[in-house]
Amino acid sequence: MHLRSRSQANSTQDCERHAAVSFRETADELATEQAMDDDIPSFDISTSVLVPFIAILGSSALALRGFWSVLSSPGCTVGDDLSSHFAEISFFAQSIRHGRLDFWFDQVQLGYPLFMTYSPLPLLLLAPVLLLAGGDVDRELFVFRFILLILWVLAPMAWYRGARGLGLDRLQASACSLLWMRVSDQHSFGVGVNALLGKGLLSHFMACLLLPLWVGSFSSRLAVLMRQEEEEEEEEEEE
Repeated sequence: MHLRSRSQANSTQDCERHAAVSFRETADELATEQAMDDDIPSFDISTSVLVPFIAILGSSALALRGFWSVLSSPGCTVGDDLSSHFAEISFFAQSIRHGRLDFWFDQVQLGYPLFMTYSPLPLLLLAPVLLLAGGDVDRELFVFRFILLILWVLAPMAWYRGARGLGLDRLQASACSLLWMRVSDQHSFGVGVNALLGKGLLSHFMACLLLPLWVGSFSSRLAVLMRQEEEEEEEEEEE
């Protein structure tokens, strides 16, 4: 009887020992699985780098497709005022080549100052680039169209960068890079997409690129200054 009781006690202890070992093994397995799950990065659409990459690439492809008719059309660049822009920029490039910087356009009637009709930014930026064409009109026209294409494709990136500067997350900024092509005004005469394609207002379109960059940069800098001011106030309160 005594031996039977001892045997039962040993059997009970063995069961308890096996149960404890099994419990520890199960706990270790669960901990290992949890650690493996923690190592797998979670996908957050608002912070994912993949979202802006796809959005900017897609919007740039759409922009390229929409601008292809301007790039491939024969003759002078389509878009009402683009032909005038090209004529003035080409003339100014020739003036630079011959050392004349009087900013007087003498190809129409009695002539007029180059800055009378358009803002000087496109003229001053693009004329030196057209010097690479060596004075050949066809090559100048190709370079001019290629520059327009670059500006057109850069627009989604500019609006994305500006939106990020305003504090928007990657998803929201990606939406801005896609929706910039919907920017328009009543008469297509302002900061809108049709200002370039329809009216040929190169100065307006360059403003459409610079506006979000400037606003985003200003907002970002202002946020940094406000944060520094708050930190200084907290340090003064602690002292």
